[in-house]
Amino acid sequence: ELLFQRGFFTGTYSTPMTAFALVFYSCGLFAFGGIKILTQAFYSLQDTLTPFKVACYAALVNIILNIILMKPLYHGGLALATSISALVNMAVLIIILLRRMEGFHIKSVLVVFGKVVLLSLIIIGGLHFISSFYWGTLTQNKLGTFLTLTAIGIVTAGMFVLLSPLIGLKETWEIIGKLRSSGKDKGNGK
Repeated sequence: ELLFQRGFFTGTYSTPMTAFALVFYSCGLFAFGGIKILTQAFYSLQDTLTPFKVACYAALVNIILNIILMKPLYHGGLALATSISALVNMAVLIIILLRRMEGFHIKSVLVVFGKVVLLSLIIIGGLHFISSFYWGTLTQNKLGTFLTLTAIGIVTAGMFVLLSPLIGLKETWEIIGKLRSSGKDKGNGK
């Protein structure tokens, strides 16, 4: 609504239709990022063929799911098919990588992933509760919507950083520490 709703992109039709598809695309968002990281892992092993082959199989899965899901979910089915095929792509890349790399333990990755999901659900619940009181009054115009979404983004990031230690997610603070040291190095001309 904030970015696109104007002219022929109407709030009564276009915005709800786009939001419907976005819900299904968001299901595969982490898989899209995961594929990028996993592909780089294969490239570092001097293997560009495996990610290509897996992507071809995932594209075939996508086509089949498009045909199956398009009728019941319309354009949402196309988005869901894309997300599911990305999840399949990521899962296959993980399985192949685990077989090739001895000493790589998926358990530690899954523990961190589980903590991130748990923290995200807590934050989503909190934001949903808060926005149920204020959303309608703060979003009467485009500026109000922009300011509200900006505040939600800042609060979400802050909650993630502050709540990370409570569930033992030390990786958040490690990333912040590296970003700080990187900034200091640039400031010192290194």
